[in-house]
Amino acid sequence: MFHNGMVKGGVVFSNSFENVMAFENNGEIIKINPSKLLHDIKRDFEIYINELRCSNSSVSNEQHRTLRQNFDRMFSVL
Repeated sequence: MFHNGMVKGGVVFSNSFENVMAFENNGEIIKINPSKLLHDIKRDFEIYINELRCSNSSVSNEQHRTLRQNFDRMFSVL
């Protein structure tokens, strides 16, 4: 994302942007609100951790098993 934006037009960071991320001029300019982006990343990470722990009732046993297998596969190489 960063490289594409830099090559074509630019990436602009500002906490005053209304949206987390916006694409302007046919995707040549990427506007990012870093505060909102960090908030969303933290929220998504917390949701993912809760799903891995199976404390989220919206995750079925099969989904939980798949999440754990994917997690274990990804981090077994570290």
